[in-house]
Amino acid sequence: MGLFVAVEGIDGSGKTTVISLLAKRVPNAYVTREPSEGPIGKLIKGWALKAGTASPYVDALLFAADRIEHYFAEIKPALERGLVVLTERYVESSIAYQGAAGVDVKFLELINFQVPGPI
Repeated sequence: MGLFVAVEGIDGSGKTTVISLLAKRVPNAYVTREPSEGPIGKLIKGWALKAGTASPYVDALLFAADRIEHYFAEIKPALERGLVVLTERYVESSIAYQGAAGVDVKFLELINFQVPGPI
């Protein structure tokens, strides 16, 4: 089983730079990010982040759906191959962003329970 590392931070804080530097130094690194490149991630990037949604709860549900699909389709298989997965953003981003927008943290934890946390 591989190692799973999430790099979190506000927009412009250097997450991409940190992951890029780590990926150069870590053998067997697999780099990914949220929103993902999957269908739900593309929906988020193409609509929700640009136009906004009616509710931060909708945002929370979209990000959780993307995260679950992303984990099972991409992250878990990479971990099973023994890779070191480096992701830009994960559950903590939802807790920070949607939590700050008024979404109950217990709700965020509930809708993300399907995905394990990084190490």
